[in-house]
Amino acid sequence: MPGDVWVVIIDSAPDADDSREMLELVLAGATLEVGLAVVFRDAGLDLFDPKLFRPWRQLVDHELADLFGVGNGLEASWPTGVAPLSETSLKHLCSEAAGVLRL
Repeated sequence: MPGDVWVVIIDSAPDADDSREMLELVLAGATLEVGLAVVFRDAGLDLFDPKLFRPWRQLVDHELADLFGVGNGLEASWPTGVAPLSETSLKHLCSEAAGVLRL
């Protein structure tokens, strides 16, 4: 996966409109068949709320991107299909990625 994947880091708590725009950007990358790893961390983990995560679910359901969360101690409550990632692993993933986009 590294080297041919773009990493998208979502570390802010977007409102509904911003969340939709972020998702559209990720979906555009998936449409171009760009390998994507979407990483939720810090306030971005707020998107794991079931109502907020519902639109993001399609990334998992259709295997459009790999989804990760950087721990908050509540990993057991994260949506299905989101894998935990340590800060060290995130740094490694970013260093090996084709590019990194922070939203």
